[in-house]
Amino acid sequence: MGEKYLLFYKNKKIIMVLISILLLVAILVPILYSYYTSDERVNPSNQNYPLYNLLDLSLNNETRGNITAQVLRFNDTSDNWEVNSDLIQLLQGDLKNAVESIENLEEISLYSINSSYLPGELCFILVTEISEAKNIITTLISDTLSNNKTFWYLDNASFHVFDIAEIAIWNSLSHNVITYLSIFTSYTNYTSNETSYVCSKLDGSTTSPWLTNVSSWNGANQFGKRVSNDLTYIEEKILEVELISLSSCAVGDGFVCENCIRCRFSITYNEDINRNEQFKNFFLLCTMIESIWYVEGIVHTLCECPIDSSWQFSTFIFAFVILLVFKSSRRKVKHSKNDKYVVRRKIIY
Repeated sequence: MGEKYLLFYKNKKIIMVLISILLLVAILVPILYSYYTSDERVNPSNQNYPLYNLLDLSLNNETRGNITAQVLRFNDTSDNWEVNSDLIQLLQGDLKNAVESIENLEEISLYSINSSYLPGELCFILVTEISEAKNIITTLISDTLSNNKTFWYLDNASFHVFDIAEIAIWNSLSHNVITYLSIFTSYTNYTSNETSYVCSKLDGSTTSPWLTNVSSWNGANQFGKRVSNDLTYIEEKILEVELISLSSCAVGDGFVCENCIRCRFSITYNEDINRNEQFKNFFLLCTMIESIWYVEGIVHTLCECPIDSSWQFSTFIFAFVILLVFKSSRRKVKHSKNDKYVVRRKIIY
């Protein structure tokens, strides 16, 4: 009878060990596979992360017919520079054909115009899964640069690269909170007499959720709606992002500066992506938001202790199951004076 119990518990122990090993393998294999097979894995050793979802098209200043390849054109009637809408419409039409010919590409959408220099640059986002973007943009860049007949107005095509060092702390990314972000829409102006904040203006709109009237502050709801609309647009273009919520806009933040406009918002990702993919989308968000004309700077949130604990969790599960198997009480069973002692382990559950 004792030998039967021994055999039972021994087999049960083997089964439990096998289950624990399978659990550990199921958790660690995807992590290790992602780490060792991805050239774009998010870690401090890979400081420059390519953002394949973003396409930059530099213009060459050539002229064909009545269209000149630059982002701005001078309007003699108003005596002002204005956006070259004819060129943009032509470019968007040509890119629309690319959407139809490239698999898994839902849309190519213009999100920013860089007119800081002429002929300038147009910035697009590829609406596709982040896992598909590398192959898509490689094909797209190759097709556009080799087709000079259609894309005669292009000087170059490229994608953004995000410098991870901008948000890394202590040579690690484990302290970065990637669900909250803040933007500054003004900068501090120091003069000999006073310190004040300066906001950008465009078409009569001031980039501030608050307007000062000598001694008091009054809410400017128009700007808050502008920020919400811009965030909603970005949210719709990044498939892995479920929601971007504007939580607050305030004047003055003693931790950062005394006179500034700071807007905070939270990010909700789809449940089916892991933290590494969330990081990639976070970089994408930061780059797109920085291109908005009223954004003067971005503040990244940090945590005092590491928040990426997948390996600790895996180790805990493995250790728990192993302890569950081997934690036992030894006892001896003696059936008669002539019997030898039979040693059995009693499994503790």
